[in-house]
Amino acid sequence: MMPTPALSIRELHKTFHLGLFAPIPWARGLRLGALNRVVEAVRGVSFEVGPGEIFGLLGANGAGKSTTIKSAMGLICPSAGEVELNGLSAHEPAARVGVAYLPENPVFYDELSPLETLELFGALCGVPARDRRREAREQLGRVGMSHAESRPLRLLSKGMHQRVGIAQALLNQPKLLILDEPLSGLDPVGRRAMRELLLEERERGASVLLSSHILPDMEALCDRFGMIHQGQLKRLAEMSSLAREVEEFELSLAPPEGALSSAQLSELEALGAQLKPRQPTREGLVELSLPISARAQALELVVRHELPLRDLRERRLSLDDLFERIAREERS
Repeated sequence: MMPTPALSIRELHKTFHLGLFAPIPWARGLRLGALNRVVEAVRGVSFEVGPGEIFGLLGANGAGKSTTIKSAMGLICPSAGEVELNGLSAHEPAARVGVAYLPENPVFYDELSPLETLELFGALCGVPARDRRREAREQLGRVGMSHAESRPLRLLSKGMHQRVGIAQALLNQPKLLILDEPLSGLDPVGRRAMRELLLEERERGASVLLSSHILPDMEALCDRFGMIHQGQLKRLAEMSSLAREVEEFELSLAPPEGALSSAQLSELEALGAQLKPRQPTREGLVELSLPISARAQALELVVRHELPLRDLRERRLSLDDLFERIAREERS
């Protein structure tokens, strides 16, 4: 029997209607189409987060990550689709027992200290009164905030606010952590510490849904990933496969005629080659980028056609590069 997923999202859709909806007496006869907009923020997204798994939701700003997460938490009513938390419909209050959530921009009471804030959240999530202060201090210690536990939050930096947000999400040892951009605002040392903390939670048996647009964080943390682009899930795979997808190599060639023949270019394009814009300082060179998996075939083609090779180098794509590639694939 297959274990019950910690989170299951099936064919999720969310459409926002923006503008004017009701007839307005003084506006009769006016064309108000521009004031009535329909935005499809999420279109048919489906994925699962298994027990003890860290699942990464990758996407650029505005791709639909936060809308998907808010729909899972019941903060937004989806237009269509189903969401289950630990086997229960997300519509049921009992489904959110043992589920922790950190929004992209957490907001706390400025006059409270981190310790008071966590004690308040401990009361809200059912931590017994006798254990709240101990539990609050333990989690503040885990996120490196013990030294500032008594300072008013209004005096703390954005990164320190983010650490407090992560600490409140860890209260009461949740079974499922849903974190929207949890590492934003942290310095490199803080990012590494928080990554280690989330890996500890996975070792404890917790499941984690993590959204981000920062590729190195996701590669360091996630077992699997889903890539959202313009509200649709474009990739769903093991994180190890992403490493192959973000690696490519670049060729600089100096064809005798100053340009590749149509036959040579067709052969390279069949291997996934993309022509790069020629730089003013590299006159006479043809520059291409290819998937790392096509390196051997491309070099064999270069030798066969006796094309002078001026440069060969490897590089890793950024997440922006990946989204550009997806958009290019959709247009072709």
